Amino acid sequence: MVRIARLELSDAATIKQLATAYGLPRLKRFLKHIDHRQTGPNERFGRRYQRSVLRRGGLRLLSPKTGEPVLATESVAINGKTFYRFVEAERAGTPIEYFVIASRIRFGFPLVGLFVPEKNVLLSWEHGGKHAVTNRHLTALTEARSAQHPSVRISEAPVILMGHTSFAHHLWNELSALDTIIRSDCLPPASAILVAREPLGKIEEIFPELLGCQITRVDPGPPLCGFRTGGLFVNLGALCIPEQLRRRMVAFAQSRSSAAARAIIAELPQIGGPIFWISVRTQNPTLTNQHDVLVRVACLLLHRYGNCGIVFDGFSLPEDWMRTAEDMQTTYARLASESHKASEAIIASIRALSPPGPRQLVTSIAGMSLLDCFAIAQCATVYLCHEGSIQHKIGWTANVPGIIHGNRRVSADGLVARHSARLENGLAPLITPREMLADVVTGHKERNYVCIDPPEFSRFVLDYFRRCLSLATRAPC
Repeated sequence: MVRIARLELSDAATIKQLATAYGLPRLKRFLKHIDHRQTGPNERFGRRYQRSVLRRGGLRLLSPKTGEPVLATESVAINGKTFYRFVEAERAGTPIEYFVIASRIRFGFPLVGLFVPEKNVLLSWEHGGKHAVTNRHLTALTEARSAQHPSVRISEAPVILMGHTSFAHHLWNELSALDTIIRSDCLPPASAILVAREPLGKIEEIFPELLGCQITRVDPGPPLCGFRTGGLFVNLGALCIPEQLRRRMVAFAQSRSSAAARAIIAELPQIGGPIFWISVRTQNPTLTNQHDVLVRVACLLLHRYGNCGIVFDGFSLPEDWMRTAEDMQTTYARLASESHKASEAIIASIRALSPPGPRQLVTSIAGMSLLDCFAIAQCATVYLCHEGSIQHKIGWTANVPGIIHGNRRVSADGLVARHSARLENGLAPLITPREMLADVVTGHKERNYVCIDPPEFSRFVLDYFRRCLSLATRAPC
């Protein structure tokens, strides 16, 4: 069992104690160097150390032993974490080996730990007190390195690993970092890229600049890319979607939209009024009485606006869903079907209570593809969405104002700031007041939630939409 020692980069006393205990006299300088390299306003668009790895063909840091520059030219990828291997020759001639670890896609894969096998210790300084590197990963590292048949080295150059299952992480963290690398001219010619998933389409079609790269598509099953040895692997990560990438993704989605999506896009401008985007979520966590609540909201909007459109969004199929394993395809198809049925049931109730007029349109895009959803979202004026990836489809591409709702976690301090920070020049959503919602306890977890007073909630939505429309300067579509 490896001892895991937690530390804060600002805790000088603990750092000094660990440096003495494990024979790392320059640990403080090593940590300060890493901290300096991972701070700065532009770090949110992609980690500088990752661009340096691609340019230099290795990770260059200051040694925790000597304080002198050292270079790692190989790494091991373990379940979405990268272990950069350093070897230094001691004066007595016995080399010392240690690993610097990059972890957590949601934080852009920062450097978060130092593993010294000889000392049987992992020094961890992960973001926000979170510690995702455990003995399980260290055991996997040992097993991967001692395997009789390690992975073949596919390239002498650094190998980029990417392809998260979630389109949100793929866009926000991976494609944003790739966009920065391409625009900063840090991608060496004929670079190698291993791709596990492409939920938004083939990366060389999104980025034609990659056409000269060696792109290899690997088994998309979890964990991402499994264990990889025999090369210099690097995960890409950013914390903010550049405005240029947002425009690129919108143009790409519009160029690849289906005939059904293009028909909706053509019909919406004919209404001559605002387009309201409302999400329907059948997966947990969700609003347990969403059918009644959303019907009430929609009827109120139809009564207030003689010229308007209401688009109900739901689960969207990733672009690569037919290339996944058979059981995953079945899951995707089921989720799309459930989402479509739930949306159509809501629309049926709306038509029964408040039939749309000649200049009103109520439609569902639940079950369509992600790119179709991105393209249609550009017609929206304002939205009402469940918090999470279902909101990101419109919030991160159309960048229009909107309301999000969720369980008590959604009311946590700093959520609005995090939402707006994830998109360059992004509009922050309005969070539904906590007193309007209550968590529904299921077993030992509070996941789903209920709207306490649907009439009050509907008025809250209508009032916010009115304010947004009074300030709107952009016309639908």
